[in-house]
Amino acid sequence: MTTEVYGHPPTNLDLFREKVAAARRQTGQLQRELADALGIDAHVLSRKLHGMKQAFPTHAEVKQIIKTLATWDAITTRVEAIELLSLMGLRAESFSDEEWNTAPLNRLESALRTSTSSAASPPSVAHSPLPAPSTSLIGREYHMQMLLNRLLQPSVRLLTLFGAGGVGKTRLALEVTRAAHHDFADGVFFVSLATIRDAALVPSTIVQALHLSLPIARGNPGRQGVSSHEDLLKGFLREKELLLVLDNMEQIPDSAPFISDLLSTAAALKVMVTSRAVLHLYGEHEFDVPPLEVCPPDHASSPDYVSQFPAVHLFIERARAVNPAFQITEDNTATVASICARLDGLPLAIELAAVRTKVLPLPMILQRLAGGTGQSLTFLRSTAHNVLQRHQTLHDTLDWSYELLDLRQQCLFRRLSVFLGGWTLHSALAIGITEQTGFPQGAPLHSTPLLPLQDDVLEQVESLIDHSLVKRMSLVEGSPAAPIRLANDAAASSFAQAKREEQENREPRFHFLETIREYALG
Repeated sequence: MTTEVYGHPPTNLDLFREKVAAARRQTGQLQRELADALGIDAHVLSRKLHGMKQAFPTHAEVKQIIKTLATWDAITTRVEAIELLSLMGLRAESFSDEEWNTAPLNRLESALRTSTSSAASPPSVAHSPLPAPSTSLIGREYHMQMLLNRLLQPSVRLLTLFGAGGVGKTRLALEVTRAAHHDFADGVFFVSLATIRDAALVPSTIVQALHLSLPIARGNPGRQGVSSHEDLLKGFLREKELLLVLDNMEQIPDSAPFISDLLSTAAALKVMVTSRAVLHLYGEHEFDVPPLEVCPPDHASSPDYVSQFPAVHLFIERARAVNPAFQITEDNTATVASICARLDGLPLAIELAAVRTKVLPLPMILQRLAGGTGQSLTFLRSTAHNVLQRHQTLHDTLDWSYELLDLRQQCLFRRLSVFLGGWTLHSALAIGITEQTGFPQGAPLHSTPLLPLQDDVLEQVESLIDHSLVKRMSLVEGSPAAPIRLANDAAASSFAQAKREEQENREPRFHFLETIREYALG
């Protein structure tokens, strides 16, 4: 195939690339395999899909990409094929009638047949099976019941499961959805948005998940296709009693108004969202997914006792998956408990650490985690091919959350990492205002000129909470603020000052999970 060089890139090249990648990944195919089908090198295909050096997929390559996706069942309707054509400036007529009617394109459901056979009736939907879990769910029975109770309340129509990266939001949402499917007359549907970065792709992605079809767009099919997907969804959902689960929404906050629009159109629709950040929609019910319960290392009395804690149970199960001979014994009980506590009970972090037992002894894993340098998380990584790239290392998971912040929030995030055991709002204001203005530390913060800056810092702290990077601590009167697990001379005075302020003012305290603080230090 020859390379066509354009004077300017196709208008929707990014959308085309993202849709092709999302479709390909649903069937477990690699971009290298797509390149093989096109007869070109994988690096060449990557450059074309990114428009590097003004090189883009040729019309023939666009058509072959669509045929390959159809062969893989990565796309199943003509609507999807025509939308991909339109994104690259082509029309349905780019494929001849003979091509449409022969393999692999003849396998695609024809929107024309669907629309003409029942023009007056609303589109039907096939009930999609939920993704099957590859591992057991541990320690979430109470949270499942709590979420089911909230989800089935008539007043709850939008439920957002938010929490830190790797805390297990998707897994929990899937189990709740599975348990609730009998309570929705028109079914439950799970839509993964993990590979979507553009809110414009959300309606068509939901349409695909519901296996809906719509008439072929005329005129400018690229823009009309997006609009008609929204109209199709509203028309279909208007009379449906249905649960729609939208997984991984944190990277597409601009899609929140569309979700609100769907809910206002369809009175019986309920939406459950998983995200690292709340949507900030009126009527949204939030559920902060907590880490798994850990055993305090100083209470690690026996293997039987420690194994009852969900975090330790998860570690043991995942360690045995890679090392069947792994056992928890009197000798290693305290070490396993310390590893899980050090990782804050985060399921992803625990699973990555458990995998390391294949080559590292438990004391060495704990030693690496206790480095206190901000780099102790880099060795926690997975080589599994069927997980998202951002979940293959704990550092990548936290990188993803960090990149969702604006520059001011990132700066405050890094500065707050000096506090061990948490901080008060007064401390956060002091460190934030000092950074922005050079205002002397220890000076009164209540002066009138500083009030706008205080409001700005408060908004940044609130945003860090909304992005699941900062947690509010519940304090019992007279109880110690929080345990100090790591200490260094530079941070000791800051923590001591924060503790004195808390004792004087009884302000609420906030903190990082230790894994997140380690990342911020790095």
